[in-house]
Amino acid sequence: MVQALPLPKYRQIYLVLREQFAEGRVAAGAPGELHPMSAFGVVRIIVRKALEWLVADGLIERTPGRGTVALTRPGSRGPRRHLAPLTGLREDIVHIGLRASVKVVRCEVLPASGAVARELGLAPGA
Repeated sequence: MVQALPLPKYRQIYLVLREQFAEGRVAAGAPGELHPMSAFGVVRIIVRKALEWLVADGLIERTPGRGTVALTRPGSRGPRRHLAPLTGLREDIVHIGLRASVKVVRCEVLPASGAVARELGLAPGA
């Protein structure tokens, strides 16, 4: 039997913050170190590691003396999502060394919303 290993705290914080960027909930500014420390009840080094991963994904930029800023494309209202690797729960499970399988239970084609069409370079509704 394979024992489930919990994700490290920094990885959990990284995943939560990355999801917030993907949903556009961080558009007004990027989190520094203090807010995640109090929100997640962790020490600074754990938050720094999570923020390092966001830097590597191209979602934030950290400059000493200036702080942390969200990176955006010209004409975009949100973060540079296209630079971050697209991963999901399955990829995260594989990353920590657990076995995973996928079963498609439903598949459908939907028209692209305005935001999705814009990101994919399609006409709205395509």
